[in-house]
Amino acid sequence: MGFPGFPWDFRIPMGLPEFPWDWQSWQSADSPLDLMPLTPLEEHLKRIFGKAFNSESLNTNTPFGQLGGTSLDAMRALALIRQEICAKVDAGLLFANPSIRQLAQAIEPLLVTDNNFSVTTTAPQWVQENQDHLMPSLCIEALGIILLICQWLFPNWLVFHFNALIILLVVPIFHLSLYVICQRLLLQLGEATNNAERLYSWYYYRWWFLNSLWSTNNSYWSKHLFGTPFYNSYLRLCGAKIECHAHIYTTLIDAPWLLEVGDSSFIDEAVVLSNLSYQDQTYQLHRICIGSYCSINTRSVLYEDVIIKDNVYVKPMSAITGIITASKDQIFIKERSFSLRQSLFQSACLLYAHVEDDVKFAEFHQIVRFPSNLLYIERGVTTFGGVILASFKMTKEGLYCLDEIHLGSNTNLGNGCTIMPATRLPLKIIVGSLTLVTRKTANVENNCVLLGIPARKMPFQVPDDISAANDLLSSDSVSICTMLFTCLCFFISKYILVTLYLLLPTATALFIHAILCCAVYYCWTSFIKKTLTIHTYRS
Repeated sequence: MGFPGFPWDFRIPMGLPEFPWDWQSWQSADSPLDLMPLTPLEEHLKRIFGKAFNSESLNTNTPFGQLGGTSLDAMRALALIRQEICAKVDAGLLFANPSIRQLAQAIEPLLVTDNNFSVTTTAPQWVQENQDHLMPSLCIEALGIILLICQWLFPNWLVFHFNALIILLVVPIFHLSLYVICQRLLLQLGEATNNAERLYSWYYYRWWFLNSLWSTNNSYWSKHLFGTPFYNSYLRLCGAKIECHAHIYTTLIDAPWLLEVGDSSFIDEAVVLSNLSYQDQTYQLHRICIGSYCSINTRSVLYEDVIIKDNVYVKPMSAITGIITASKDQIFIKERSFSLRQSLFQSACLLYAHVEDDVKFAEFHQIVRFPSNLLYIERGVTTFGGVILASFKMTKEGLYCLDEIHLGSNTNLGNGCTIMPATRLPLKIIVGSLTLVTRKTANVENNCVLLGIPARKMPFQVPDDISAANDLLSSDSVSICTMLFTCLCFFISKYILVTLYLLLPTATALFIHAILCCAVYYCWTSFIKKTLTIHTYRS
């Protein structure tokens, strides 16, 4: 598919915009500039564009649009330029200088100011640096994986060895304490580095092991402590600076010891606190500082050096970096805790949900956690993985807002979409992946597709036969076959496990059990991916 006026060839993916090329600045291939010798920077750029465009003979004065590349090739070349030459080069600079020689002249001042590149460097040295890639340490990673497996098997071994099931009650405490102990042994409390460290170094593997412990242990057990003083106290044990009355509902934290949260601040579910950033062959850890009386709404991402001042309101699914200050019209609310009346109301909301027939949930816990009398789901609704039904949200005034969510018949919620309170979706609505639906989307019509943050109506409609397809998928024969297959797999797996633990020693049985679980999981996920790929190609 081609676009009129697009300066590149016809091999352009659908949906990419036109780029503002300066046609008047293009040089002819027969220009006398071709006889000029190439600088080391121009030679490096020529190799990069040759790799991106799959061409060995490139003219440094020929515009990129005449070299046979596509917009995706340009993006590939831009990524290589950022990795190997200068991180400050952006797409605007690339399209404003549409030849290798012009681009080299535009990049050269950036290299001088950054002092991160020497234009006198020879080409062979660049080639040697590019080929000198860091390699991960297989021994260290294997040792770390073995330690992670052992810390899960050790409590089970104690139970079988001492025949005391009461030990299982202290497993959460053991796993939560293990992270704190390992952190004290591997790191100095509050340690932070603003300097870039090399990947796969000792410092990197310290963070890698702690992050693996956090994701396997703490991300599960800590969910039961969300929004309580116990979770705040545990984060303080991990080195975080958490003030009083803070409400934190996320475990997506790269480095808890680099986190600072002020008094009465609110961090909603699935907020990503990304302390880690990668740059070529280095990494860097950053502090994240959140002031007092702030509201960070669901699925927002805070990355690199973040300093959020007091009384800042962050909308859902926002990306935040740098220094953020409150707007002038921000209303100051000092009391941010749930009242007794609000707590009783939320407890009473766990009854009388309205869910009709033929409703399919990819993750049922989202429905269970939602205040049920505020949830109205009609027939044929389907939800995919990662869907969040926000039971409440924080307003700019610092108040908790609870409202009903109404999902119309034959509505499909895509992967990772977020449905905010007071949302009412009509019939046959498809919500795309990573889409934010708010109460402002209430006026959409039937049979439409919503995409974006926030959701916007797309210029195409849902097919009329979607209900027939849903009826076919939900037929009784398919349901009975699925139930029988599930029961058969359940009994076979239980028979194998019981036989395994009866015939073999406990340690050997645990080891084989872990291997079987990993093998079954790998085979099942591979089968699902293959099935989805075949279905995608056929459709």
